[in-house]
Amino acid sequence: MSHPPIEEYERRVKKELAHLTEIFSRISKGDFPPPVDCSTIEEKTFVDAFKGLNVMAGSLKKALSDLDEKEKKMEKQVRLRTEQLDNVNKRLTEDIAEQRIMEEALRQSEEQYRLLAESAHDFIFILDRKLNVRYVNEFGAKALQGIASEITGNKLDLLFPSAIAKRFEKAVKKVFETSQPCSVEGVVQFPGMDVWLETKLIPICGKDGKFDTLLGISRDITDRKKAQEAVVERERFYSNVFSSILDGISIVDKDLNIVQVNPFMEKWYSHFMPLTGKKCYEVYHQSDRPCEICPTLETLRTGKAAHEVVPKRLKNGVVCGWTDLHTFPLVDSKTGETWGVIENIRDITERKKIEEDLRQSEEMFRTLAETAEVGIFIVKNSRYCYVNRYIVGVSGYST
Repeated sequence: MSHPPIEEYERRVKKELAHLTEIFSRISKGDFPPPVDCSTIEEKTFVDAFKGLNVMAGSLKKALSDLDEKEKKMEKQVRLRTEQLDNVNKRLTEDIAEQRIMEEALRQSEEQYRLLAESAHDFIFILDRKLNVRYVNEFGAKALQGIASEITGNKLDLLFPSAIAKRFEKAVKKVFETSQPCSVEGVVQFPGMDVWLETKLIPICGKDGKFDTLLGISRDITDRKKAQEAVVERERFYSNVFSSILDGISIVDKDLNIVQVNPFMEKWYSHFMPLTGKKCYEVYHQSDRPCEICPTLETLRTGKAAHEVVPKRLKNGVVCGWTDLHTFPLVDSKTGETWGVIENIRDITERKKIEEDLRQSEEMFRTLAETAEVGIFIVKNSRYCYVNRYIVGVSGYST
């Protein structure tokens, strides 16, 4: 048996309630309805009417029961939905709070980086793929004698002079093509001065994973370049001095390996070239061990200068002359340790020959003077510098 929809029951119930309300209202006012003449109504009619009322009452009771059940289900659904909404609202509140924390952290981070960029004494800028200036810090703007807000939005060739802009443009395109950072050096003619700039170009990855902008950091390296040029010039000067010395110069380390020699030394020992990397005693004395009397070892041991006269040898090891060897320590300025020795070698073969000839001449003179049967003496500044045996014997004075 099918039942009319719940809306129909509701309508009927409301209608009956309204009717009953009206009747009770009339009765309370003493307005009774006129009596009904039931003499003419058949009994079957009353029975059918009561049956109809019973059916309607049952339907009404069923409808009210259904309404109550649906109301309970709706209340349950409302409670469940309310709980779900509360949970969603709680999660949304937590997400919003977390997002605010992240936004605040991001803001602080951005503020820190902005302060860092603005306080840096480097030229910092950001470019996009179209070579538009998206950002320039105050230091860079001052170097360009402009205002950061006016420079932002301009092309790269307006930010830098044309010569350096072309070099940067090539490097910038390379960074965007490869997504790899690179460095560029060059002289930039800023208003009123020429500056050596070292610029690092670093790609910036966006939220979509693409590299559409890059960060440029230009540092003034003018002083460093000048210092490097001064070092090169100083090294050139010392190299010229080192090469022009007419004595042999050899630098050896603490293991007696030859580190460097001057051209004069290379000429002396051309038959052992190259000299660097070899042991000094192997080259200079054709020996397999250090010399017994070695001023270089003395300097390494004491950290002080030393001196010896050592033989000069030919390729086959035969002594062909003599050298005056002076050694000087090379000290590490940080540790204070002697790491090597400078050997100054002067050929004194000719001097030794002259000294030997003079010694022999003096010996010959002394022999002749001492054996002569006449008095021989030498006076210098009114004083006797020498008297021979004959004068000693005649005068009775001792020498």
